[in-house]
Amino acid sequence: MILRHQPGYETAAEQLVEAVTQQLAQVPGLVEFNNAQIALFETHAGALTFRC
Repeated sequence: MILRHQPGYETAAEQLVEAVTQQLAQVPGLVEFNNAQIALFETHAGALTFRC
């Protein structure tokens, strides 16, 4: 997920990302799939340079 926000909205943006990702984590198999995708990315492109 990529989220851009206006200056002064960092806290609200972080809260939104946290709420959405908590809900997404409830989808069966999604966390494992995402972890596999991250590992595949790192195999080809190196370590992540962004927060995940």
